[in-house]
Parts: sequence; C-alpha cells; structure tokens
Amino acid sequence: MLPAAGLLVLVAVMQSGTLGAVTPPALAAQATGAEFPRALKGVRNARELAGYRTAGGDVLRSRVVARSGALLAIDPAGLEALRAYGIVRVVDLRVDDEFADQGADPPPFGRKPVLVRLPVRVESMSADWRENYRNLWLENAPALRAFLELLADPANHPLLVHGSAGTDRTGIFAAMLLELAGVERKVIREEHRRTDGSRTIDPAWLDEVFAIWDAHQAGLPGWLEENADVEPSVLRAVRHHLLSATPLAEPAEEAEAREQLAAAEALGATGKYARAVAGYAKLAKALPDTTAGRVAARRSQPNALVGWQWLVQSGPPENRVDIVLLGDGYLLKKQASFDKLAERMPKEFERHSVFGEYFSYHNFLRGNLASEEDGVDMGERSFSTALNSRASDFAQGQVTADHKLVHDYLAQLPHQDGLAIVFVRAGSLGTGGGGVAVIGGGPSNTVFHEWGHAFGGLMDEYSSDVGYTGGVRSGVNVTNSPDLEQLPWKHWIDAGRKGVGAFEGAAGRAKGAWKAMASGCAMASGRDFCAVCAEALVLRIYGQVDPIDAAAPAPHPLADEDPFADPVPPLAADAPLDFAVTVMRPATHALQVRWWVLPEDRVPPAPSPVGGRRRYGDRRDRGPLAVIEEPHQAETRADRDGTHTFTFDPKGLRPGRYRVIARAVDDTRLSGEDWPWVLHDPHHLLRSERGWWVVVER
Repeated sequence: MLPAAGLLVLVAVMQSGTLGAVTPPALAAQATGAEFPRALKGVRNARELAGYRTAGGDVLRSRVVARSGALLAIDPAGLEALRAYGIVRVVDLRVDDEFADQGADPPPFGRKPVLVRLPVRVESMSADWRENYRNLWLENAPALRAFLELLADPANHPLLVHGSAGTDRTGIFAAMLLELAGVERKVIREEHRRTDGSRTIDPAWLDEVFAIWDAHQAGLPGWLEENADVEPSVLRAVRHHLLSATPLAEPAEEAEAREQLAAAEALGATGKYARAVAGYAKLAKALPDTTAGRVAARRSQPNALVGWQWLVQSGPPENRVDIVLLGDGYLLKKQASFDKLAERMPKEFERHSVFGEYFSYHNFLRGNLASEEDGVDMGERSFSTALNSRASDFAQGQVTADHKLVHDYLAQLPHQDGLAIVFVRAGSLGTGGGGVAVIGGGPSNTVFHEWGHAFGGLMDEYSSDVGYTGGVRSGVNVTNSPDLEQLPWKHWIDAGRKGVGAFEGAAGRAKGAWKAMASGCAMASGRDFCAVCAEALVLRIYGQVDPIDAAAPAPHPLADEDPFADPVPPLAADAPLDFAVTVMRPATHALQVRWWVLPEDRVPPAPSPVGGRRRYGDRRDRGPLAVIEEPHQAETRADRDGTHTFTFDPKGLRPGRYRVIARAVDDTRLSGEDWPWVLHDPHHLLRSERGWWVVVER
C-alpha cells in the first residue's frame, strides 16, 4: 500500500540525466537463466511482467522486469530462485520510515550496487484512493524518470521493482511499462488488479492515472517527456527492450551530440560558464531530438545547472561523505563570485573541531546553478531563481529553498549522496533538514548549525521563540522529558562526563524541552558542538564511511554476510602470504588495526543487525562485530598512505583451513582530551573487519 504523509526523496546517482549500470559480478556469475519462480514464499504479489500481447501482436519478453512486494520475509529457496533467475537490479520504492519499520531486503538485494532506492510517496494522503493514485503519479516524476533510465540500459536486466506489498506504487510503475509497450488498457487493468488476496484494487483508481496520460495530446510518452524530462531515446529503448532481444542501434547523431555535450561540460568545469551555456544552446538547436540535445536544452534555460567541479577529493565517492555546494540567486555573469564563496567552504570544514578531525572522510563538489534573477521570494514579491529560495514564515524569516529542486539538480551530477549546502545570495540566516542545509549569504557559524540539522539530524538547542508550534519530539540532543533514566544521552551522565545533564530550554521553547549541556553548542549559538552532538556527528560520518578503505588481496566474506558472493577459492599457503588493509586517517589520531589467525572452528559468526532487521540503508545494517576471544597475533602501524600489512606464515600450523582477520577501530581518543568523542556505538560503526580464508596443506 501507499504510505502516508511525507515528501519524495530521490536517492539515485545520475550522470547527465542517466543512471550508469555495472552488473554485480557475483550475480552475473551465478545466474543460470532460470525462469522467474512461480511462487516466492514470503514475498507478496511476485510475478514477471512478461507474456502480455500488445495491440500490434508483439509479446513482452521474459527476463527484463519483474514486480513484487518487499523481500523481507523471503525464504532460502526463494533467495536461491532469484539468484538463479539472475536479478541484476532491485528498485525499492519504499521510503525511509518504511525502512525503519520493516527493514531492508536481505543481501545482496538490499545493498548497493544491486539496490537502487527510488523512494516515492504522496505528500498528503486522502481517504479517496482515486486522489491518492493521481497524486502519486503527479508528485513523483523524478522517480519515474530514474526508473525508466535504469530500464533503458540492458545491463540492468532483469530488474525487480517493489514497494511494500507490491500493489499500488509497484502497480502504477508496471502499468506505465505496459502502456509504453502498447498493451491494451483492458489487459493493463486486469494485470493491476491481480493481488494475493490481501487487498482489493478498484479499477477506478488506475483510471485516474489513465486520465492524466490521455489529457496530454501525445499520451503517456508526451507526458513523460514534458513533465518528467524523460528523453525520447530512453522511451524508445525501454519499449524496444520490453519487446525485442536484439541490440538497439544508436542513431549516428547521438554520438555527435554526446561529444558536443562533453565539450560544453568541460567549459563549465573550467569556469567558462557563458561559453558553456552557448555550447549547450547551440547543441540544443542543432540536435534537439537527441538525448544530449535535450540535456543541453535544460542547461541553456534561464535557471539551470551550467557546470560542476570537484573542490576536494579525499577518496572514492563510494566511501566518503560527498557534499555538494550549490548557489541560488547567482546570475550567469556572477558565477565567479559563487566560485570564490564555494572554495572557502572546505577550508571552513577543515578548521572546524569535529569536521576538521574527519576532513579526509569528505569530498566536496561545486555545482554551478545560474539563476535568472537574484532575489529571494518574500510576501507577494517573487523572483525567478534555480532553487526558488524564499524567506520562511518563521519569525526571523530564515531563508529556505525548494528541496525537490535541490534533489533534481543533484541527480544531474556525477556523484552525490543526496547531501547539499545551498548558499542563497540574497537570503539571511538559514534552515536545514533532510540532507540539505540552506544558508543566507556566505560561510559562517550558521553553516555548521544548519549542517547539524541536515546531516546529523540534530535539533535546535536555543530557547528563544522562533515560531515553532506543536509538541516537542525527542531526538539525539533534545528531549521532551527530564527523566534521567530516559535521556538519549544517559550514557554520558552514567560515565560521569562533567557538564552533561538535563537543562530546560531548547527546540525554540523556554519550557518543556531539555538539552544535554547548558550552553555553547553549535545547535544553540556556538561554533563547536557539545559532547552529545559531536558523538552523533561522528557516528553519522561512520554510518556512511567504512573505517577500512581498501584491502588486498580481495577479501572472502563469510557466507552469512553475503550468501551470493562469488565463490572465491581460499588462498593456498604453501609459503608466507602478505595481506594489507588501508584505513581512514583522521587528522590528529590513528585507527588501531589488529590481526588474528584463527582455525575454521574458532571463527566468530558474521555480524547481524541490531534487532535482527536491516532498516537503515547504511553501515548500521551490518550490526556489531562478534567478540574474538583469542588474543590477536599482531597490532600494526600504518605507512604514510594509511596501509597496514601483515604476513601469514604457515610454518608450525597444522594442516587445515584458517581465517586471517584484520579489524580496524577508531577509539576517538584525541591527544590531550580526557574523554573519547564516542562513548556509545551499539552498531559498531567505529569498527570494521576484513577476512581471508587460507588453506594450509602440510
């Protein structure tokens, strides 16, 4: 079923409007080309979208797309069946609160790179499901586009799309594909109504979506092109792959258009923004029907993304916090001014007490947005800007921006984690939440306050009234009860941390809200964070960044960690073997790395998530590492690149199978400080492990 209130969050990585595809080798190696299973125990409404005949007599082919409910309760036989079928991508339509309540799919389907999250929902649910269906379609155009772009690439086939039950959201996505393929409406309605009996689908609900398609003079394809920015080439590719197994020939002008687009992007990357826009406009005029031409048309609009450039690349985006810096209200001719402002931001992070210590855990990318006008909407006065920034209705008129537009622009960048800091040229103060911090003017202490909201999920600690209404919710650093036994930061009090208690006055209220420390925190009016907030931010960083950045040779995951991992043979140890792990490097302290060599019967079990469910979509889903009772064989020091090495010597060992284990841990103890920055790490985010199987023959 469709979830209740909330906003769309698009979590996908797109380059120039397309999603790249790399077939996970573990799945590619083990797929046997089996048919889609007739039943998947524990999975609702699972079926392949194949075998349907179009009005022209073609038949939807197998092994392209399947639909279902979430895979949470799938049994081992079902997992084996999906492995044999060869699912390459899983598109999960569920939103964050569903993940928190239900958990993630089992590995590898609930992990990247197999998993692509395209959360969709309506902002306000209605008792009338016809209205819900209509709003679901109208409010989720970016997710529709991203889904079609995935399906347009045969490297992503077979693809499985699912929500929770696999009926409403999943059904509308399936109906879209059948309509694009040319299947008759009667058949589409029948397919949509097929359920496992737990829910009755009224055909009138889907008719509301049909009505939207029919209202456009070019039908569904025209609606998708105009309202979801789906390229005609993407629609052609989707239809082709649904009906034909032959490779899709690319028109000659597509290659030419890509070259011109790349040339314009190169100009934008080097600060030649006016020339880049001229290049986009020329391409859009010369080759308007190509994919690159349509991208260029968007980028030559008055409000558009005109360029981007890495400012800091500390490491691979896959294991860093990637922060995108955007500007709003900066005219094309004023982009150099924004560039100077953006260049200051990484330096501000590097000078900050918390983010400076973990600066190497971050990448910074500048995205240049040209705005038609340079004002901020306020009252009856409005301005045309890229992110539609406006003064909020709160007492101080803090500036805010349209988060949907922010995510739309983020989706056009080569790398992003859904995290952005937006600088509004004419705004004041700021707002933050949901991965986006909006700042009026330039870098200041406001940045870290709003980033605490946006990235860390922290709450305001000041007591002055800014217009908040409603009750106070409890969070990491603010609570609605002074009960010491229920405080989220009780572990700091139990440990005797001086200054930590329950101080009334927080969340924009003088009464009824309590914070951990009396004053000085960045979530009030300071620059640095209090102990409780600093702990939360470090854990948030490690929720995304693995302490081990690389390992050699390729590690062997335990079967329980990933039952679909490639069956890599163990290493033969007829001579000493060298192993290495490269770990993250904080600014002033080092991670500890220890090594074990354990007989197979002494190897600890694979970790499992707290509560038994994967619900977060980040490193918390791994769960805490099991205790190793045996003493470690070595504790190593890193070289200048952060690499630790260990030599396994089989001499003196009995024949058998052994596991070499490397564990890295950040104890967050900085020189000269009395307390570690993190006291409570229930998911063991500060810890990481790699392991290798080794066989000793004699």
